[in-house]
Amino acid sequence: MIDSRKTLLSLLLGTQLFMVTSCQFGNYADQPVDNSKGAYKSTDLYFTEPSQFDTVVIYNDGTATTSNPNTPMAAIPLSLLNQFTDPVYYMVPTDTTKSSFFMDLSLSYAINTIVDSTGAINNEIDSSVVTFWSNPNCQTQVQKIQSGAFNKSSGVGTVISFPDGSTSKTAGRLTMDFTYIRVIQGDCSADLTYLAQCYKTGTGCSSNDLSAANGLFDLYVNRGGVLNIDNAAKIKALAYIVHFQ
Repeated sequence: MIDSRKTLLSLLLGTQLFMVTSCQFGNYADQPVDNSKGAYKSTDLYFTEPSQFDTVVIYNDGTATTSNPNTPMAAIPLSLLNQFTDPVYYMVPTDTTKSSFFMDLSLSYAINTIVDSTGAINNEIDSSVVTFWSNPNCQTQVQKIQSGAFNKSSGVGTVISFPDGSTSKTAGRLTMDFTYIRVIQGDCSADLTYLAQCYKTGTGCSSNDLSAANGLFDLYVNRGGVLNIDNAAKIKALAYIVHFQ
């Protein structure tokens, strides 16, 4: 595993929370029918409201870091909001060999989690370490970290209605930080420079490369304002943190 967590998480200790009013209610599917067959020990609903969005760039000199704890909430990647709808299911299988997981209201996206006996959420999901772009000596890995707990003293008992006419009451609120880190490590300057130039000018690269460059940089350049694209060759990690409350 490529390790950038100490640098990133040390940075976040000084982050100040700010509160906004925002609800991300998605399309509802019927309640999970397998629960009546004993497949799940529980299928509880928790409010999952983003309260802060941080974007972070860490550079490969080991010290230089740029962060924005006030990145607009509208910039939160849709892929994450599709998983963590508000509210979201926390589902615990009856089979103890299977992992508990979060699932969106449409029952389309599931993401495993680990909850200990005290109710604390602490889970890390790492991708494989792969070649970043064209140089095999430049590698990348995505790390997704969940850290938090269930707040069962707030948001309890709200009735949620489903298309089949059934209802369910919320069990509380999910208070959790979701951290996404893309680590880029090795001899990466040439690949990062190429993608940065592609992103900056839109020329000298294929449409697929331009799409990849936009997906890599745009959140941090245009939405978070934490990356000057001319410094892209120095990137060690790109990260974002969504605080749910």
